[in-house]
Amino acid sequence: MTGSPYPSDRDGGPSGHGLDHGALPRRLADLLDRQLGLYGQLDGLSQAQRGLIDDDEAEQLLDLLRQREFLVEQILRVNAELDPLLGHWERDRLTAGAATRTEIARRVESVQALAESVANRDDADRQALQRRRDAVADQLGSIGRGRGAVQAYGSGAPAARYQDREG
Repeated sequence: MTGSPYPSDRDGGPSGHGLDHGALPRRLADLLDRQLGLYGQLDGLSQAQRGLIDDDEAEQLLDLLRQREFLVEQILRVNAELDPLLGHWERDRLTAGAATRTEIARRVESVQALAESVANRDDADRQALQRRRDAVADQLGSIGRGRGAVQAYGSGAPAARYQDREG
């Protein structure tokens, strides 16, 4: 073997993650940047979602939720690649320079902050939808009670049994 003192991608690297010494931080940075971009898109959709809920735009909300689902699937795919590498990074990070460690930590924190922001907004939107659903249920209940009252008043008047047809 020549070059780097670390084994190559073919034989699992020094820590079993399949990347040589310099490749792990580069791969982590790439995946974290990708993750940050996806969460940025999700954040934008999350902000638009609230407006659609407030404006009662059900059809547009469903379209937006489909777009969100696509982004979430992509985020999950990136997470599947990222999670094992982050585990290796935690074990091997001291072999990287201070600037590299700081940059990876900054990216991780940015992704976490954006994910938390989206999750918090989603919780608020869930509560808004719950309130809207409860209000609609109350309205439907009021309509049912109103119809019952009308029927009760309507049934109180006796129907004519005999009619004078000869006049």
